Amino acid sequence: MYRLLLVSIAACVSLQVHAQGVVITPAGVPAKLPLSGSIGLRSWGLADTLALPFFDDFTSTEVFPDARLWTGNQVYVNRSFVQKAPSFGVATFDHLNPQGAPWSPLNFGGTRGCDTLCSQAINLKSYKSGSSNIPYKTSDSIYLSFFYLCGGLGDVPEPSDSMVLQFRQADGIWRTTWKRNGLRQSAFIQVLVPVLNSANFHEGFQFRFINYSKPGGNLNHWHMDYVRMTRGRNYRDTAIRDVAISGIPGGLLGIYHSMPYRQFQANLMRNADSIHTLSIRNNNGVAVQTQYQFTAKSNAGLQLAQSPFASNNRNVLALSDTIERFKAFSLSGLTGNEPWVDVEYRINPLSNDQTPGEYNTLGDNNRITRRQRFTPWLAYDDGSAEGGFGLDYSFLGNVRGQVAMRYRLDRADTLRGISMYFNRSREDVSSRPFTLMIWKSIAEPPALSNVGDKLWYSKFVERPRYTDSIQEFTYYMFDTALVLPAGDFYIGWRQQAPFILNVGYDNNYRFARKGGANPDLYYDLYSKWEPVPVDVEGAPMMRPLLGSKSQYAFGTQEQAAAARTSVYPNPLSGDELHINSAATFVGYRLYDVQGRNVSTGAVQEAMLHVPEYIKGGLYLLQLIPREGIPVIIRIQKR
Repeated sequence: MYRLLLVSIAACVSLQVHAQGVVITPAGVPAKLPLSGSIGLRSWGLADTLALPFFDDFTSTEVFPDARLWTGNQVYVNRSFVQKAPSFGVATFDHLNPQGAPWSPLNFGGTRGCDTLCSQAINLKSYKSGSSNIPYKTSDSIYLSFFYLCGGLGDVPEPSDSMVLQFRQADGIWRTTWKRNGLRQSAFIQVLVPVLNSANFHEGFQFRFINYSKPGGNLNHWHMDYVRMTRGRNYRDTAIRDVAISGIPGGLLGIYHSMPYRQFQANLMRNADSIHTLSIRNNNGVAVQTQYQFTAKSNAGLQLAQSPFASNNRNVLALSDTIERFKAFSLSGLTGNEPWVDVEYRINPLSNDQTPGEYNTLGDNNRITRRQRFTPWLAYDDGSAEGGFGLDYSFLGNVRGQVAMRYRLDRADTLRGISMYFNRSREDVSSRPFTLMIWKSIAEPPALSNVGDKLWYSKFVERPRYTDSIQEFTYYMFDTALVLPAGDFYIGWRQQAPFILNVGYDNNYRFARKGGANPDLYYDLYSKWEPVPVDVEGAPMMRPLLGSKSQYAFGTQEQAAAARTSVYPNPLSGDELHINSAATFVGYRLYDVQGRNVSTGAVQEAMLHVPEYIKGGLYLLQLIPREGIPVIIRIQKR
């Protein structure tokens, strides 16, 4: 029996870890398998003690947890691993460490603690009332609540896997107060946990979530959202007065997630979508009249389109989701080799939207910006790997297996190479060779054999290359440029032995929003090409690199902008370090002159906070971009 395997991944930031995989049997019966990952190096420096209320819906940062609320960077804060969340950000737990590698060897036999999400210290000793400090007591009825989901678009944890919640008591001991084993869920579940024990009423109270899992790498995903804690609650306090944006808005392109602007212009009817969409969630128990709008601006700062609140409103039903659709607008006349369009979406609930404000939220789940990039490459995937994709056909012996993915050019172009994202799960295949393949055409089904294939180019690859960075692709540049005419071509790989290459798999991809099997993806195990089954709706993360050689000096315009990055003040005398760059950075890592990581955290609005415990001296600051290669800058701390 052979299998076509889709497993899930890790975000290396991240890289988003993240979706269900599919095993295809000869009978076409799918079984679920996946994988995921987390990002960031560990940093446990404590901030100032927090006061209640505590709230995070994971909309204030991406990749890293908000350092104002949390102490570590082991979980992956993302917007791609789940659908129909209370709001658009979640924290994802898996079996990958902050460097994107499995926490323990994959042949390790037992279950171990993996990712930890730990709060900053919270003052549960007393609270302010005017000028007085009032001691907390059990009658204050403090409750911690949160939503959790097993699997999502990633892998469903096994029954032997678990998630635990622990409270740090005054004696420093962590006590488990809640635990759940892995199970298949169709929706988020809200949990309320009382803080009753007097041992919890101290200035250094903390709570933490830990997932326990068997070895597997980017597998066994738990997702956390909408964490809130305050006094005056009870076990029936499940109501939420909040209407929120619940997912990443749909893009502006019809087929690809990103593409060269010249290719886009060559066929606007095919390449531009007729609509773009916004997902809204009403977390209330009553319907809420809600206005929604968007504004689109180009990289040159020109407003391209808008649709105001006055033109768009809906009565969103209680505890339900809705997808709002906007008509497409013209993307003609953009400037630059790699232009982009920022589309800012906002919602305005006309009532029952108080909960985040009452908890002093740091994020804004009523607002989100999506950037539509035009890149030198063609990409079906969005850069977030919810899973992994590979061939598993060990029953057949050492025969040749192939994968091919179809792309289309609307005008002639130059192919310079292929980029791929590799998952980390189940087994390490970093020593296994394969061959990259470029076909002019393949003998698509219902052809009885592959003898009609027309090969254009092949490149032997000694091994996949894993990267310890956020969703960083590996670039394979060809030794000669291929001039491709307009029309279809195919990229993929061939392997001479059965192993799972585990290429990243974007489980959010749906061909032209239609769903169903990916019509551009084929595999070959019996010397003939077959289409993937209907369950394989996502896209392997392989991208043809088009255009001029100069466009890959830094990989992308974003990376070129990152190379011109500076920070100030430098030398640093306080704790605030500002970033001057056209690139967008999501996180940082700080290393001393011995190469030891001394701090890791999030970048928020082009600024980061260097912890006070960092001593004076020279350091290397690694800035982690939303896309591309990290930037390293030497800084001095006074």
